[in-house]
Amino acid sequence: MGLISLLLVGLGLAVDSFAVSVCTGVITRAVKWKQSLRVGLVLGLIQGVAPIIGGFVGLSLKSLIQSIDHWIAFILLAAVGGKMIWDGILLKKNVPRGNLLKINALVTMGVATSIDALVVGIGFGILGVDLWLAGLIIGLTTFIVVTSGVMLGARFSQLTRLRLEIVAGLVLIGIGVRILMEHLANGV
Repeated sequence: MGLISLLLVGLGLAVDSFAVSVCTGVITRAVKWKQSLRVGLVLGLIQGVAPIIGGFVGLSLKSLIQSIDHWIAFILLAAVGGKMIWDGILLKKNVPRGNLLKINALVTMGVATSIDALVVGIGFGILGVDLWLAGLIIGLTTFIVVTSGVMLGARFSQLTRLRLEIVAGLVLIGIGVRILMEHLANGV
């Protein structure tokens, strides 16, 4: 598999991470570059490591992972999204923002958005793709996309006074539902 193909796969896998990162920027609002880079680093690292792990896991677990990956992603994204909605409903003026910048929230979002990368890695292992190169390209692509997404979300949140926490939570739940419905519609 060539570099262009790996880059395109990386961009495809980064779509959900981009949506999550925009939501993170919307919720956090006043984001500094350092924070944006941290989100990009955590999500990019997880997204880059996932296909490497998937490649080494191999065929023996393929059916197990494919049968539950959509449920895992749905549950994780619904939990984070539900928490965002809850916080948005209860939001008071002096409530500190930035809970999504904590490492446990970032890891949860990273795992939820990288399950597909894990499964793609299994395919890479079958095809004999250089897993280290694939992981590096996918991780760097996700890092760039996510870092930009956080800053974009923060800029957007400053343009409006709406309770965007609720909207962002609904988006995350929507991503989880989309992942679940795609898999259920395909009979997986």
